[in-house]
Amino acid sequence: MNDPKLNKFLRQWRDVEPRGNFDDNVLRRIRQAEAIPVRKSWFDWLRQPALATIAAVVIGLMAGTIGGLQSAPRQTSELEFMAPTTLTGAYLTMRTK
Repeated sequence: MNDPKLNKFLRQWRDVEPRGNFDDNVLRRIRQAEAIPVRKSWFDWLRQPALATIAAVVIGLMAGTIGGLQSAPRQTSELEFMAPTTLTGAYLTMRTK
């Protein structure tokens, strides 16, 4: 506060008077800003731990199912699923005995 240039400048300072509808304009802009929806990308959704866990489980189940279907041996005849070494065949064998 001992600076004479600063003191001279501060004495010349004029107060800025806001417009009469300043408060109304501020509140209107706040309402407009709240009304604009924020768009989220898929990456933003995956940053939430619960949704990331669900996505990982779904992807894992899909990969496991597809991998299991691709690696399963193919049936060559229509009734081969009833062979005694299969689940259906073992059930039928158990029921008939």
